Amino acid sequence: MKFKRESYPDKIRRIAEDLSQMRNLYDVDHSVEKLRMIADELEHKFKKALLKKA
Repeated sequence: MKFKRESYPDKIRRIAEDLSQMRNLYDVDHSVEKLRMIADELEHKFKKALLKKA
């Protein structure tokens, strides 16, 4: 079986999704939103760095 390598932003989003499923049990709303924001920022910086190299 071949596994696809996840980018760091995708890993962070997956963690945020896991946390969002626990929202009803624990107060993690702020953590979920913060993780998603970090993932978006990382993805933006990675894309910007790739464009500079091209």
